[in-house]
Order: sequence, then C-alpha cells, then structure tokens
Amino acid sequence: MPPRPPISRRLAVISVAVGFSTFALTAILTEPSMRAFFSPSFLREWLRVGKVMRLTQSRFVDEPKADFAKLGRNAAAGAAASLDRYTEYLDEAAFAEQNRLADQLFTGIGILMQPVDGLVTAERVYPGGGAEAAGLRPGDRLVAADGHDLTGLSLEDAGAKIRGAEGTSVKLRVLRAGEPAPLEFTVTRRTVTVTTVSDSKLLADGATAYVAIGNFQRKTPREVADAFDALRAKGARRLILDLRGNPGGLVDAAADTVGLFTPKGSVVARLAGRTADESETFRTRLEPAYPQTPVAVLIDGNSASASEIVAGALQDHRRAVLVGARTFGKGLVQSIYRLDDTTGLKLTTARYTLPGGRAIHGKGVMPDVPVLETAEAGSRRYAEEPLVKHAGGPDAFRARFGYAPEGDRTLNAALALLAAADTVPAR
Repeated sequence: MPPRPPISRRLAVISVAVGFSTFALTAILTEPSMRAFFSPSFLREWLRVGKVMRLTQSRFVDEPKADFAKLGRNAAAGAAASLDRYTEYLDEAAFAEQNRLADQLFTGIGILMQPVDGLVTAERVYPGGGAEAAGLRPGDRLVAADGHDLTGLSLEDAGAKIRGAEGTSVKLRVLRAGEPAPLEFTVTRRTVTVTTVSDSKLLADGATAYVAIGNFQRKTPREVADAFDALRAKGARRLILDLRGNPGGLVDAAADTVGLFTPKGSVVARLAGRTADESETFRTRLEPAYPQTPVAVLIDGNSASASEIVAGALQDHRRAVLVGARTFGKGLVQSIYRLDDTTGLKLTTARYTLPGGRAIHGKGVMPDVPVLETAEAGSRRYAEEPLVKHAGGPDAFRARFGYAPEGDRTLNAALALLAAADTVPAR
C-alpha cells in the first residue's frame, strides 16, 4: 500500500479546493452572467454557434471572410442587434467613440451638425476647432467633403466623410446664405473639448436667462450653473431651459441638473431592471442652488431619454412649466459593459419611471403649454437662428436678407408665460 500524503499536503489540497469553490460561488452570486455556464441550454447553443463558426471557417468558399475574429464579432453584433434598437455591440471604433463621448472629447473639424432640408448644416462652430480657424460659420451648409457629395446623407454617414485623424485636413464645399456661389474651405482636424451647454444668453427683457443643453454628460450640471450664474450677475431672475433636440445622456447628470432646482433627496427617476443591482432610485444629492427661481423648460419630439427625465421630474415636482411638444418617449436605460480592452456591449438593462410613477416609453412627456409648429416653420427657424445671431439680431437679418426671420414660437410662449406670472405657473 503506497504511503499516504502528509496531513499538511492533504490540508493544502483541501484548502485550494475550498478556496476555488468559494471563488466560483462568489462569482456566480455577484455576476449573474456567470450562471450561464451551469445552464444546459446555454452550453447547447454555445456549441451550436461554435460549430457554425468552425464549419464556416473551414469550408466557406471565400476564405478571407471566414476568419474566426470576423465571425465572432459578427455573431456578437447580430445577437445584440436582435434585441432592440438601442442595444449594440461596440467594436474598437465605436467603443473608443463611446469613451470620448463621456468626456466630450472629439477629433474632427469642430462643428455640431444638424440636418436641415436634406443638407448637413453647421448649427454650432466650437471655439478652438479647425472649422472656426478656417472661417466656417453657424448656418453654413456642407454639400461636399473631399469631393464626396454630402447631400441627403445621414449625419452618421456625412460625419464619416468629414472625420479623420488629428492633424489631417478635409476640403469642404459650403453653401452660405447671402453668397452667390459655393465657398471652399480646407479645414484641419483637431481634438476639441465640447461643452454640453450649447447656448446661453440674457433675453431682450433683461430679466430672463436662456440656457440650451445639447446633451447630458458628467459636467453638464456645473456648466448649467456657471452659465446661469453669469446671467444672474447681469440681472436674470428667471430661467428658460431649452431641451429641444436633446437626445439624452447620463442619468446621473440628469439627476444632478434637476437637483439645481429641487430639494435635496427629491426623487428624479426610478429604474427597474431584472436584478437588484440594475434597479435604482435616483435622487438629488445636494442642496438646490436655485430653489425659488421660476423655470420654463422647452421640449419637442426630439427631446429624449435623460432630457425627458429632467423635464418630467421638474414637472412632477412642480418646479417648472413645460412648453412645446410631446417628447420622444424613450424610457429605457442602456449600460456599457467592457468585453475586453477595446470592445464593449451597450445593453438595455432597465426601464425608468418619473417621480409621479409615469412610464414614458412610447408615450413621451406632455407639455403643460402645447405650442404647435409646422415642420416647415421649424426647419426654417432652425436654419435661420445661427444666421440671426451672426448678423447681430432680427433687424440686422432683415436688412441683410430682405425678409423677417421666422420667430421662435415656443421660446416666445415661455418668455411671455414667465414674464406674466413672474413665478412658476400653477398647473
């Protein structure tokens, strides 16, 4: 009979086994996705996908298309895309772009683009960017980039033609109001830090601040406070917050923006996911900076996600009146998961409700004061706004172009409402 191992060695083996079991159990309990390895259906489908990949890699007639890396990424992308319109596999480029978006760092020509009448239009030219240095202006319409026609392209496709590595250049053909022929610009691409407050100004009455938010990122609450404080120093005592066209962003930033106006601890949104760690109640975290300031919020059909949280929460807490049109209706929350150093998964993990219990997905947030605006009038106003600003006001615009600019009916309605009440209007 062979000698038995020393007790110390047996204890060491038992200790390792217990330690591994404890680690495995902890991983399963804390990371639900690990439980899949104990699911027969997961293992069966994993083997099925693997067999498809193996057969394809070894037998598909076009060998370069059957690389394991390509097949794996296509499988991941297809699985994500099958769920909903918001879930997506993030390849190297998309994952890097997601990280840049979080910090508002962009490498490009330095403009905010919007589609107007089928043309890519510069809504904003960012300070320090290549577009500003080259002489582009808000309202310019980009019709070609390096000879590629941009007419009718989506913003994503047009952006792909315009973006490029830092230090390289792109030749743009631009239509500018008042110019008889297209203009040519050579723009050097640069990395630009973009602010989320896209516009702030004291309106003509001298008492109302106007602050527009393009999206919600980490620094948005601070930027809103800085912008409003600067305008309060000039005499503003009420605020119009413009969330029109705002596609959303970070829920934390939305909650902290609401917290500028509502009591500490106020509920902003409730998230309900499949697990406890995906369910959360977002509350304001600090004492409000502007607890009594009369506020109106402008919304439209392109106000979505985090901007709907802000608008709806302020409405539910009776801290603002909403003016404009029903919002988009995106009541879902996406989380970003890192798959490795260069790729990730953006996955819908929760639905949210507003403080009063409203679930807005597919329904939107309704304004307190509806303002109807035709698509034609809205498109014309949108294109003219930067031109009015550049010209020096409506009178200067009229003198230069020979007609009065389209007025902003939603903004004017909010301004009249606040001016008449001089308090938050009762609903």
